[in-house]
Amino acid sequence: MNIITTRRSFLAGATAFSLSGCAGGGSGLFGGRVPNLRLGVVSDIHITDWKSTEIFRKTLRYFRDAGVDAVLIAGDIADHGILPELENTAKAWFEVFPDDKGLGGRHVERLFVYGNHDIEGLGYRDKFMDAAFDGLGIPRDKAGELELRKIGLGKSWEMCFHEAYEPIGIKNVKGYDFVLAHWDSWKGVEGLEDWFRANVSKIDVTKPFFFTQHPHPKDTCYGPWAWGHDGGQSTRALSPYRNAIAFSGHSHTTLTDERSVWRGEFTSIGTSSLSYTCLPGARANGREFSEEVRSKLSIRQGQLVSVYDDCIIIERRDFCRDETIDAAWRLEVPEKPASFESRAAGSAIPEFPKDASISVVMPDEKGQKGKNPPEISVSFPPATANADARPYDYDVILESRASDVVLTEKSWRVYGPSAALPRVHDADSGNVTFRFDSSFMPHKMEYRLTAIPRNSYGAAGSPISTAWTKSPA
Repeated sequence: MNIITTRRSFLAGATAFSLSGCAGGGSGLFGGRVPNLRLGVVSDIHITDWKSTEIFRKTLRYFRDAGVDAVLIAGDIADHGILPELENTAKAWFEVFPDDKGLGGRHVERLFVYGNHDIEGLGYRDKFMDAAFDGLGIPRDKAGELELRKIGLGKSWEMCFHEAYEPIGIKNVKGYDFVLAHWDSWKGVEGLEDWFRANVSKIDVTKPFFFTQHPHPKDTCYGPWAWGHDGGQSTRALSPYRNAIAFSGHSHTTLTDERSVWRGEFTSIGTSSLSYTCLPGARANGREFSEEVRSKLSIRQGQLVSVYDDCIIIERRDFCRDETIDAAWRLEVPEKPASFESRAAGSAIPEFPKDASISVVMPDEKGQKGKNPPEISVSFPPATANADARPYDYDVILESRASDVVLTEKSWRVYGPSAALPRVHDADSGNVTFRFDSSFMPHKMEYRLTAIPRNSYGAAGSPISTAWTKSPA
């Protein structure tokens, strides 16, 4: 995979970027060439009432105006898995693509699959999800009668989309094959490997072919530690085929993470989500920040995919802000394996500005009433000095010193404020601010705080540190 991201080329326009051998954006022209196939990709749209289709319809209009040949939805279409939600999805689709036709009457194919919410979403009910029933005008005790699985997954599909339903099926779009696998269980699609063995002769595996299901193929997108992977069936089924390209959602992980693309025996691509996009956990401010991403920031992401003979270009877009997220990904064809480790070693490293410093605010007892223990606030500027790199998160390290011995008291990994936002917001999102309990502060010793910027691969830039300071008594 070849990814070139430069601040100058990115800031040239909302959809402008520069890639080796390919340049363009939005028009479908890269290096003066028209793609063989253009594809809009989203996942996790979580439709409830008609109002909830607003961003979805906006996204479809963007795809329509870009001249896509198909739109792929990698699952979680109906939030509660009830018929009125699937009907609203179909109504939105046919409003933008009447009779499955785009501008000029060109046919636009639907490449949709069910996800877990479509099958069992009613079982996830909470006070936030229940509020959607008011918009649908459905008594909550009657919702169960409208479950897709109670009506019949196939019958519901055919009622809404006017096409036959197959748990695993094949569609061909402009000479490219798409295998569509609907949600089966949390373990993955049962019988997928057998299906491939029985049906691979129907697929042209000599060129890129596409696969979609809701969960990520095991040990691919974001690495083996990530949430949202299947039990391994799809990885085993696709591994023999170098030209296989999988699209999957489920994890809702933002497209600011370069590990959204995995290139091993085949290619696996995380689609992010069009509803409550989030960031992986295991960060000190992960829960707080993810809630901010879901509620205040309203991150709604998707992809515009252009397929050529020698490469595939994937443009990443924030549909809430109408902004390009970052420079496009260029995937070579045929596929060239590239591990996260090798990509990290060659990645651009975020660096702090030369005059960057860390500000530490000690607890103010009057302002900290009710806080036990009170909190210490740490603040520093974003690491935006390297125009070819963007920061994803930061290590914050608290050290103590006595005589010639330096000890690490505590360390945290924290997200920066623009971690889920398009790149144009890196410099204008304000300082990185983190608070920690004063109980972690060493007693009657010198302390130092250090911040280390990292990109989404985890590759680290140069640290900045405070001076050694005597800790409070």
